[in-house]
Amino acid sequence: MRVQLIIAVFLLAMAPAALEAQKRAAVPKANRLIGPSPKLSRNQLDRIRNMTPQERKRMLNRLPPDKQRVFEERLDRFQHLTPQEQEKLTSQYEQFQQLPPEKKDAMRRVFRRFNQQPEERRVILREEMQSLRVLNEEDRRARMNSDEFRNKYNASEQQLLFDMSKAMREPEE
Repeated sequence: MRVQLIIAVFLLAMAPAALEAQKRAAVPKANRLIGPSPKLSRNQLDRIRNMTPQERKRMLNRLPPDKQRVFEERLDRFQHLTPQEQEKLTSQYEQFQQLPPEKKDAMRRVFRRFNQQPEERRVILREEMQSLRVLNEEDRRARMNSDEFRNKYNASEQQLLFDMSKAMREPEE
């Protein structure tokens, strides 16, 4: 259960735009997810979010100090989001949990690469990814092949955006 709580808070902390709007601070290496995540229901997520400080303290006392700190930071960031941002993030988490294991693993690998980018570039890359997400396949391809795109992003960033776009697309049937 402890690992589930930590992973739930991590996934809740991954809101691309919502968290960036609230905090522009770099995510420390210790905050990155490694390994598979268990499925948590909306009820479990709500329970985590609605714990009293005393309940949270009891739960955190069972964790190693470094994990306590990470958990508290992520929960604090989540609680500073607007209710709409919290709902959106929770919905994204639930969608992520519905993905097949291979797709989850692909997304984790891409987001690890994303988190290795300098903070100022992550902001720019996140904005581009949000723009690409709303485009249909043809328009997305045209955007990624444009001179503006090639001039704005280095080869590594272009590949990252391509991989992020691919990881986030629905499977083509």
